[in-house]
Amino acid sequence: PPSLAFSPLTHTMATSSPSVMRIIIVAVALLSVLSLLGLSWRTMATCRWEEDVETMGTTMGTTMGTTMGTTWDASSMCRPPVSSPPPPLIHVVFLHHKNLDMLHVSLDSHQRHAVLGDAVCYTVITEEEEEEDRREVAALVGSLATVVEYPIPGGPHIGRAIAKGVGLSTAPITLLVDSDAFILRTAWDARLVDMFFSNSSLALAAINPRGLESYFSNVAEWNWMAIRTGTYAHVASLSDPDVELIRGVHDWGHYFSKV
Repeated sequence: PPSLAFSPLTHTMATSSPSVMRIIIVAVALLSVLSLLGLSWRTMATCRWEEDVETMGTTMGTTMGTTMGTTWDASSMCRPPVSSPPPPLIHVVFLHHKNLDMLHVSLDSHQRHAVLGDAVCYTVITEEEEEEDRREVAALVGSLATVVEYPIPGGPHIGRAIAKGVGLSTAPITLLVDSDAFILRTAWDARLVDMFFSNSSLALAAINPRGLESYFSNVAEWNWMAIRTGTYAHVASLSDPDVELIRGVHDWGHYFSKV
């Protein structure tokens, strides 16, 4: 009879419908579980484990991984990439020896009148011979700058401290500062960057307070001296305490002017 007629296609769909329903039910249940876990299809699609994970473990119920030497919390599944801060443009190196009060004024004035923020980093090289004096420097500076202890046998030596400072510099511009030199003008850092980056032949910019004297005419003095780090990279290897005498110059700034 016509009421019993059926096609192979409708028969197949009818007999398989219970299986289809079971699949749908399972899928809905799975989606519900994932929703309860706080995950979304988009998170699952866009989030992936880093391929360079070195070790995996469980600490206090939280899965941890180590990637590129940095430990991260895998329980969050995915995090926006944390970009590294850009390298500094100016590395200010203060040369200090037994002048704590002025060091405070110098460091404060440079940071207070700077406008480039993290583009400027600060290091204090202290040549204090006594450990107690070095502790006082560290306590004064705190987190405002990195303190490098550099006691030199036989007493402080400007040349060696300068060489140390140039070697430590991580920026294209290194500013060497005597701990009793301070800044009065705001945006001094932006001015230096503009000078050096707009003139590729500029290698040095410094004070010249005794310029009226013939011996100091047209030569830099190291007490506040900005240099193009790459041009003077060789200075980091200088260690002879009499190098300025050998070179026939009176001041370390004169050496930089003549080299």
